[in-house]
Parts: sequence; structure tokens; C-alpha cells
Amino acid sequence: ELNVPLIFVVQIIFNLIVNAAQAMRNQDGRKEIAFDIQDDENSIMINIVDNGPGIAADSAQSLFKPFFTTKPN
Repeated sequence: ELNVPLIFVVQIIFNLIVNAAQAMRNQDGRKEIAFDIQDDENSIMINIVDNGPGIAADSAQSLFKPFFTTKPN
């Protein structure tokens, strides 16, 4: 069980949306960010999906390191 203050969850969701929007900025065509929220008595699952370019394989292993970024500045 993971008890995370709501403000942290809001910040995480906000960061995901901002990162997705930035990644799709120069992408042609339709840009989409979708949410799916499911809950039961004891938990909530939030799926956030976008149609951006994705993450390069060589960056995937570092995704959960604090302050990791692929942004130039």
C-alpha cells in the first residue's frame, strides 16, 4: 500500500501532461492526451496515454532516476 499526499499526485499528473505536450510540440497531425481513471474501494488507477514520439530505448533505463531529462536545457 502506498499512501501519497494528494498534492504529490496532482504534481505528477501535471508534469506528465506538460512533458507530453512539450514532446508533441513539433509533431505533425493530431496531438492527443487521454486519461482513464478506475477506482474500487481501496485504490485508484490512473492511466495517462499520449500519441507523442515515445522514449528512446537508451533513455528508458534512466526514467526513474531523480532529475533525469532528455531536454537540452
